[in-house]
Formats: sequence, structure tokens, C-alpha cells
Amino acid sequence: LEDPFDKGAPVYTMRNRCVEYDDLYLQDESIKVFLNASGSLDQISKELREFLLYVATGKIEGELSNALDHEVSKAKNKEEWRTEYMTLLMRDREKYNEGKAEGIAVGKAVGKAEGIAVGKAEGIAVGKAEGLSEGKIMMLLSLVDDGIIDMQEAIKRSGLSENEVIKFREEH
Repeated sequence: LEDPFDKGAPVYTMRNRCVEYDDLYLQDESIKVFLNASGSLDQISKELREFLLYVATGKIEGELSNALDHEVSKAKNKEEWRTEYMTLLMRDREKYNEGKAEGIAVGKAVGKAEGIAVGKAEGIAVGKAEGLSEGKIMMLLSLVDDGIIDMQEAIKRSGLSENEVIKFREEH
């Protein structure tokens, strides 16, 4: 019920006109009329005002809106239409649920793939860092074995505690 063109008019009448030539129209005589129930209702006929008020509010103000309301009630109570409406509603809900399930499945698959890729990259980075750290400690211990530096200097340069360096030496 919102104004399709945001001009506040109750009626917008459109014709098929050429953009390049203002005086050139399609000869199909087609006209498109947009009714805006939220527009200003001052400059329109009583019947159109009554119709737009009924559409916007459901309020009955005269013969036309009374007749419309009567027909709407008949349509709502027609069993065949109610069954068709419920069938369509059930189908729409089913399609919605199918789409939702598919979206969740795709989202999980994409998320899992991205998670694996990120985890793998992080694992490689951690592995490289650990490898470099182990290589550094092995080199420092080799320098200790060769008598180039003492154990305290190796511990200091490794950035580890004395117990960590001793444990590393025992394991390797």
C-alpha cells in the first residue's frame, strides 16, 4: 500500500512514450494506472476515494465498499478457493523449507571448506614456526657440543627456560 513513486498522488497514469522523442507514442493505446491508497484523496471522485479507503483500511463508507466487502467475504468463504489457497500456502511453505535446508547445507559445506583451508594454512604456519624454533635450538645445542658457546648462552639465545632446553635435548 506504499506510494510506488513517492509523489503523494492517489493515481498515476502512464503511457508508452519514446524516451528520445516526446511526441512519439506506441500505437497500442495501452495505459497503465497505478492506484495509491496512501496518497492524497482530495482531488479524486467519491467512488475512487471510497475504493482506496477500503483497500487501505477495510472501512466500509458507501455502496461500492459495501459491495466489495460482500464479494470479498463470499470469496473468503468459498470452499474451493479456501482449499486452493491452503494448497498453495502448503506448497509455498514446503518450497521455503526446501530452500532453507538447501541454503543451510550449502552454507555448512562452504563454511567447512573455508574452515579447512584456514586451519590448514594456520597449521602450516605453526608447523613452520615450530620447525624453525626446533632448528634454532638444535643449532644452539650443536654450538654447545662444539664448545663454541656454553649452555647458559644457548638457553639465553633460545628464549626457553633451562628445563625446556634440557628436555628438548633429551627428546632429540
